[in-house]
Amino acid sequence: MSRRILFLSIVALTITITVTTSVTPVYASNVSPAASSIARFEGHPIDLAKGWGAATACLVARQQGVFECFRTRAELAARKAEVTTAAVATAKIADSQAGTASANRATSSCSASLDLYSGSSYSGHELSLIGEGYWQQLSSAGFDNTAVSFLGGACSFHLAQGNFGQGFWYPGNTGAWSFASDMGSWDRTVSSVYIN
Repeated sequence: MSRRILFLSIVALTITITVTTSVTPVYASNVSPAASSIARFEGHPIDLAKGWGAATACLVARQQGVFECFRTRAELAARKAEVTTAAVATAKIADSQAGTASANRATSSCSASLDLYSGSSYSGHELSLIGEGYWQQLSSAGFDNTAVSFLGGACSFHLAQGNFGQGFWYPGNTGAWSFASDMGSWDRTVSSVYIN
């Protein structure tokens, strides 16, 4: 291979990489800490990529090591309260050990989940997401292209059409405590979620 061909190949590769990275959203580099589709359901593993089975509600809090499903929403609500209380307590302990430089982290952190539903008016299956600062892939929870309605938590968020924030982002309100009883033309089109 001549030096000229090698040089042109390197230039073409550099241009391709530059063009590709220049159109990628800023958030795209922050990915889920784990992408397994295996959750716990009544003490046993369940592969959500193959279906939810008897589960009607699931909680994804990967930063806390929680990926669990439940037969009822009441069970989900009880477990979610445990997880959020523990997360806030852990953040407060970390803040007290870190000193005043991070004294506001626990109070500024989201203490509520983003809840997605497979039906309108918050009906159907419920997927509760807790975890800030990375793209959560809904396919790992068996919820890709499934959400029809949502209830936002204490933080703003983004709903993306593609994986890792690619494609279009939901154009409606996604600020803290926002909600949509039906996403209209966006029904069953969300593949990834980012909680700020």
